[in-house]
Amino acid sequence: MASNYDQSCNVDSDCISATGKYVVQFGNWCGPQCFCGGDAINQAAAAKYDQDVAKTPIGSGAVQPLGCGCGAAFPGVCCISGTCNSGSPCLTVDAGH
Repeated sequence: MASNYDQSCNVDSDCISATGKYVVQFGNWCGPQCFCGGDAINQAAAAKYDQDVAKTPIGSGAVQPLGCGCGAAFPGVCCISGTCNSGSPCLTVDAGH
């Protein structure tokens, strides 16, 4: 759940959409589904996110994610009103705010 991770920010560079191991996507990592990312957390929460995802069936490799075509990459991450965001909201804001 998003509420399990720090999503606060001051500038865009505080936010990440991938940890290096996993894309940031909130939801059920227990059963087959598409994992294309689309969420954002504060980079300081990356280690906790990795630890939590590694404990799930998909994160541990026990269940394979669906081979979905994720299409074009979504826009990057941004900080809007002190919260990390990803995707289309980032297209309409000034960088760094």
